[in-house]
Amino acid sequence: MQFSYLTLPMRLVATLCIFTTLSAQAWSAATANPVGGSATHSGTTPASKADTNASVSPERAVETAARFFDPLLEDAKTNAEKANILHQRGVLYLRSNCRDQALADLNRAVQLLPQNSDERSDLLFHRACVFLLLPTPDTEAALSDINICLSLSPSDVEALIVRGEAYQLSGKTALANADFARAALLAPKGDAAIRAMLQNARNRKR
Repeated sequence: MQFSYLTLPMRLVATLCIFTTLSAQAWSAATANPVGGSATHSGTTPASKADTNASVSPERAVETAARFFDPLLEDAKTNAEKANILHQRGVLYLRSNCRDQALADLNRAVQLLPQNSDERSDLLFHRACVFLLLPTPDTEAALSDINICLSLSPSDVEALIVRGEAYQLSGKTALANADFARAALLAPKGDAAIRAMLQNARNRKR
């Protein structure tokens, strides 16, 4: 079965974007067993030409956003509804390597979303991914967001992997290894995509 970002949960797509950008290693395990899921909880990187081609082009992303998301934003009645739409469009931009647009949408969504919203953790997770994918990664901002996610859910495997990446980029190898080790203990044995990302992160040399 061909690996495709479209088969993955939103949270996992963002994590994949990070790894395909930071490493050229193939995701053989993920290719063999893509993970399905809802579009509300799961991560972003180019692993191979085939994987990169499966993502949405920047031009198509902008076209889709204008045609689909803009009218929804105009019709949204509450700040929570606007934040949810901006969040979804931000992830579309993230998948398409439109990082400036992704960050702008996610920043707006964070401002609009109520502090007690259940969506806040996923929103901060995705913004942390964008911070790490900037031409000059903003590791401090990424760590600030991802630490909030982990304060709400200390056993969040994907958040541990992303924080490990932020620590690696910051040169904090011991902290990165600790997060990867904890993620390895918590990751479901049958989740090939997450385990492939984790293995890739732990093996990559900087």
